[in-house]
Amino acid sequence: MKQPITHLLLFITLIVTLPLMGFECGSPEMEGAKLALQQKNYTRAEELLKKEVNNNPKNEDAWFTLGKLFAEQNRYNEMKSAFSSASAAGKVHSEEIRVTQINMWARLLNEGANHLNSAAKAIGDSVRMYQREAISHFNDALIINPDSVVTYRNLAIAYFALNEPANAIASLQKALSIEKNFDVAYEIVREYYNKAVVMRDAGKADEAQKEFTRTRDFIKEIQLWNIPKNVQLQSVVDDLLLTTYLELGDTVVAMASYNSAVQKDPSNKVYRLNYGILLMRAGKTQDAVTQFDFALQTDPEWEDGLLAAGEAYLKMGMKQQEDARKIFNESKKKDAVLDTTFKSTVRKSVQYLQSYTAKNPNNPGAWTNLGTGFVLVDGNDKRGKVAYENADALYKK
Repeated sequence: MKQPITHLLLFITLIVTLPLMGFECGSPEMEGAKLALQQKNYTRAEELLKKEVNNNPKNEDAWFTLGKLFAEQNRYNEMKSAFSSASAAGKVHSEEIRVTQINMWARLLNEGANHLNSAAKAIGDSVRMYQREAISHFNDALIINPDSVVTYRNLAIAYFALNEPANAIASLQKALSIEKNFDVAYEIVREYYNKAVVMRDAGKADEAQKEFTRTRDFIKEIQLWNIPKNVQLQSVVDDLLLTTYLELGDTVVAMASYNSAVQKDPSNKVYRLNYGILLMRAGKTQDAVTQFDFALQTDPEWEDGLLAAGEAYLKMGMKQQEDARKIFNESKKKDAVLDTTFKSTVRKSVQYLQSYTAKNPNNPGAWTNLGTGFVLVDGNDKRGKVAYENADALYKK
């Protein structure tokens, strides 16, 4: 009777002890890796952990420990791969993996920003060194968090600072592929437009045409996005589109677009100004003057508005003088008198141009127009002579 009892006790001991032994003791590789980590022998630890996951690919703890080891060594691609394998093997370390990666991403993002700030204060070769370091950190941050719009925007800033606009645009486009963002889109529009202007000013007409076309098409695309838009930036982008129409020679489209823009936002002085310039080009000077007057009602001291209004009133006054001369010459009456009502129009031009030159005395064209205005109003007036002399002096500089 005693023998069966002995066997039962032995069986009970075994089923209690085995699970405890399995829980407390890992494989030789895991135990060796833990010891190597304690001794800071990272090469040996990595060797043993790789052997362990090769033998036991479902060992979540081994994968996690390997990922942490890679993280400590800034081996971000390998870290991501190890953490991914750990997550596939189990969920015990999921939260710790998430927090670790967020913290590392934030650290790299901040370090990149710090390098950009250092570049702004540096001189000589140090500037580019800091900029390159910033780019390196932002790219590392993207390994950890490849869907971060803010990281791509910072990367673009670094590339712009390094004068690598193509890489900057590629970064911004990647950000847009992740999330439609109007601020990001504006940065691309601005770069497209500026490049087009550079090409135009360099006499590269075909390349400029290509860039202006790209600008126009991209703006038309983002205008269709049903996303929140910065009102101020929206106004700037709309103006760039309308200006681009002009650069491409689409005067009819541009005029219709500006007319629509003015109707929607009648207090927008920039829309008024550009619409007025278009009207002048089309020979509708009186309508142009109306737009300039509205613009100056919004901002009476606006230099661009003062200059445009001065030029428009002068042009209109000179046309009125020309018409009066035709009537006088064709008249059969010996006592016919030239109609001088044009002078009231020119006086308005003089008023605007005087205000403009008081604020901006370095524009020779403005002084020339002012001199013409003085002569038309007062004949061979001394003020006209002074204005012409100012213009000549500026042209000679």
